[in-house]
Amino acid sequence: MSQGNDSVFEDAVIAAERLVMNSERGYKLRLFAFAMLGYLVIFGAFALFLGIIGGLIGLAFFSTGLFILLLKSKVIFAAIPAAWILGKSLWIKFKPPQGYELTRGLCPEFFAQLDELRHQLKTPKIHQVIIEQRHNAAILQTPRLGIFGWQKNTLFVGLELLMAMSPAQAKAVLAHELGHLSGNHSQFAGWIYRVRASWLKIMRAFEEQDSWGAKLMASFFNWYAPRFHAYSFVLARTNEYQADRIAAKLTSNQDMSDALITSYVIADYLESNYWDEFFKQADSQPKPQHMPWRGFADYLIDNDQANIDLNEQLATALAVKTDYADSHPSLADRIKALDGEPRLPAPPKQYAAQVWLGDHFDTLVKDFDLSWYQAMRQRWHQRYQYIKEQKAKLAELLKIEPSELDDEQLWQKANLLEELHSLKHAGKSYFLYYQRRPNQAKAAYALARVCYQQNKDKIIDLLTKSAKDPEFALASCEMAWHYLKNQGKEKEAQTWYRRYQYEYQQLEQRWQEINQLHYDDALQPPSEQDEQAVYLVKRLRQHRLVKHAFVAEKVVPDAQDKAPFIVVVELKGWFGDETKARKLEAWLNQQVERTVYVFVRSGEEEEMAAEVLKHGVRIK
Repeated sequence: MSQGNDSVFEDAVIAAERLVMNSERGYKLRLFAFAMLGYLVIFGAFALFLGIIGGLIGLAFFSTGLFILLLKSKVIFAAIPAAWILGKSLWIKFKPPQGYELTRGLCPEFFAQLDELRHQLKTPKIHQVIIEQRHNAAILQTPRLGIFGWQKNTLFVGLELLMAMSPAQAKAVLAHELGHLSGNHSQFAGWIYRVRASWLKIMRAFEEQDSWGAKLMASFFNWYAPRFHAYSFVLARTNEYQADRIAAKLTSNQDMSDALITSYVIADYLESNYWDEFFKQADSQPKPQHMPWRGFADYLIDNDQANIDLNEQLATALAVKTDYADSHPSLADRIKALDGEPRLPAPPKQYAAQVWLGDHFDTLVKDFDLSWYQAMRQRWHQRYQYIKEQKAKLAELLKIEPSELDDEQLWQKANLLEELHSLKHAGKSYFLYYQRRPNQAKAAYALARVCYQQNKDKIIDLLTKSAKDPEFALASCEMAWHYLKNQGKEKEAQTWYRRYQYEYQQLEQRWQEINQLHYDDALQPPSEQDEQAVYLVKRLRQHRLVKHAFVAEKVVPDAQDKAPFIVVVELKGWFGDETKARKLEAWLNQQVERTVYVFVRSGEEEEMAAEVLKHGVRIK
């Protein structure tokens, strides 16, 4: 949801909270009706098209003349494809969860713990357990029959979480996640929790479909899902408190509190003190000195949490207030609701990973390290080479007196000092550049960032200058808003916040103008000097499924370097051109820094394909 809709979202949540206070039963009835509206629209639209087709077939038997008249008017030729397309749209194929799967044979202790929790909480079956890298745990329900349900339940659990938590803390986390599906949850709350997740997931799935039926449903869900999200927000937050209480009953109030503090505080510490430092090696080492996950395991052993003072970080985390940005309450409110003690948990004598994963732990670490190295070694080497080149450039610039540097060199020096060292190191160079170009937006914004770090008063004057340039307006308004809010100047802060909302809406509108595609858009061949266009052409020529391809780009005044590419392809093979095209489109959007649309020459978007063939260039 965009920032521009924040006030609308908050108003909807506040209205729902008032309704709960006046009549919880009334709130649940309205929420139930709103949830059913989604089903009503989907099945109603499908039934309408089926009814039209059924009526036409009936006419064929009872009134041949009228049927022939409708046949001549081509009504049936419109209704049958429409029903077929909408039917395909309803039968959404959700991508099955993928990742490193744990099995009972390899990790019997983990599954024994999971079975015990499931039995106590009376949850549906967990069909799959995937272990991933993040400090996180979640349950994903994937409907096997699209909107008709029949959920496949996948538990995701982070390796870092299991390595950083005690068995009791990790058990509390799993119990919390299972609690959302639990029979101990109210049936209504559990149903709304699942519907809430499903509508957002279905909305994204419709957006990825390319038929007009899917687009029609996507437009409805773009309106409906965020509003249902807002109205069900109150219940969703209640669910979080309830899941915490469920977990506490199966462990203890303090175990659940300790797990929360580990997730909020210790995970952040590990991120900045291990992971950030690990990746910084790429700035000076052509290869990592050790593999990441083996190094992380050693780091946890060598850096006893008992010797780490995290009280300041804990105080900061506890100071955060519950707001409407997240259905999860604040750390302080969750611990208070549990009657837990807001203290740093004692270092685990054994980590959950050691106990639950057993002999498979070492194998899993090796597998994660190998997978990481295969995926990242090239990027690591590229980063090393890039930093090496940047250091050489900076070394040359540092040999020259600042007064002898031209404006471009001085700006480059400041950027390099910030990138290779810190904003503080670049401060003097940014100040000298600003003295030369006091009316330049990028100079004012750069110096404003330095002043923000040093908490200097003149920051607002600088941001007023930089906010005049559309390129820096949004960031400038956001910085001014935070600065004034921290200064306790609420009235002035709100003025900048309203301007921030306006600038966000303008940016979002401009983004849509640039990236969205319409039939009447002007198209042209891509420039041979455009690096992204050259790279796109290269990838298309190399792709094994592309038989022929035509490329054009949208004409976008004042933003041609951001204009989307439109590709029309003829693919190898006999079947599944639309599906292959969608996969090709997703792959190209990962490869190219600009939006790429892919159409099949003889597909549903023949009109757009014809325009590309007319104005674009054949590259294969």
